[in-house]
Amino acid sequence: GRNLLDRNPRLTSIAALFFNKTIGNSRIKTKGKNNILNYSRSFLKKTKIEVVGDRNSIEFGEKCYLEDCKISILGNNNRIYLGNRVYLKDADLYIEDSGNEIIINNRTAICGTTHLACTEGKKIVIGEHCLFSSDVVFRTGDSHSIIDLNGNRINHANDIIVGNHVWIGNKTILTKGSKVSDNSIVAT
Repeated sequence: GRNLLDRNPRLTSIAALFFNKTIGNSRIKTKGKNNILNYSRSFLKKTKIEVVGDRNSIEFGEKCYLEDCKISILGNNNRIYLGNRVYLKDADLYIEDSGNEIIINNRTAICGTTHLACTEGKKIVIGEHCLFSSDVVFRTGDSHSIIDLNGNRINHANDIIVGNHVWIGNKTILTKGSKVSDNSIVAT
């Protein structure tokens, strides 16, 4: 079956449409204006997508497979992008606020409970050919403010960048400002 789909991209769209309508059992809700959801060549099984806001974009490349995932966008001008052949199982992609991005590049696999949270106009970028174990958490912010004695906030959000061919081990947490180089292993 895969070789046939590789030779005929049009057949991929037909197979994905059939899968998503009959087997997938996914729920997709949008509330707002000018939101773009493009997953026509990907396979979604028991996946929930909720977008609340305006001008948000969710784009999946060819032959992505999502199972038991939850994707939430609460805000405006946000983007979630999955490259080709991305595999997500039990992943939670969460965006709050405006101007955020979650990018997962080609042939990356997230294989167990994973939470990627992006806030305050920041981004999470994951390279190609990465592998995630389970119980992984990425957070670009703290979801609350810490104020110094002068009344200034001291815990601003920051991007998380993961290079290519990276293995993220079980129970790993990456917080704001984390950068992981190509060909690395990160463990608890």
